[in-house]
Amino acid sequence: MRLVPIVLLVANLLVAVLFLIEGRGASSTSEPPQREIHPESIRIVAMDREPRVAPGAKITDEPREPPLACATWGGFAGSQIAAAENRLAPLELGARLSRSESAATTNYLVIVPPIARRSDLNARVDELKRAGITDQFVINDGDLRNGISLGFFRSEEAANRHLAYLQARGVGDAIVKPRPSGNLIVTLQIRDLTAAERTKLEAIASGPSSAELKFQPCPSPGVPG
Repeated sequence: MRLVPIVLLVANLLVAVLFLIEGRGASSTSEPPQREIHPESIRIVAMDREPRVAPGAKITDEPREPPLACATWGGFAGSQIAAAENRLAPLELGARLSRSESAATTNYLVIVPPIARRSDLNARVDELKRAGITDQFVINDGDLRNGISLGFFRSEEAANRHLAYLQARGVGDAIVKPRPSGNLIVTLQIRDLTAAERTKLEAIASGPSSAELKFQPCPSPGVPG
């Protein structure tokens, strides 16, 4: 009978030891206390409003309107001046169109030599028009009266190039005729052309002619053109 109390005492001691061991294990695996949050120490980092471009990346801009251009178209002599200005009339250039004059030192005409009978002259003019030769006029005075002018040039080389063009079009009676100096050569100056006007001007001035069309940047405001 004395063994029963001893067994119960040993059992109680074992239970007490087990509770003690579990308590220490639980305390060692418990979560650490949370850190205190200080709102005044929080910083907000702003994102860049524009994305950064990687080195070497290509940036493509939207196409921009081409800048305005200025042009010179010349040189003209005699009735060619009024004819050229009439061809520019559809552009409605107004004050943007001006002219400059210079004395010609050596002139060369490409002409059909004078034709004595007026009826034959008129018939030849019509034949040239049907062949597409519209840059022409009848000379009404001087030693070349009743000749048909087909171009006025400042160099013999340019005149010969135009003569070759006419001969290729079937104009076999045209010749190059040197003329005395003293005539005025007119160059037309056009300012502030838009892209559309430039295209139209190129079409107006296209084809073989004694006139030369050149484009250049417009001078800055206040600088003479």
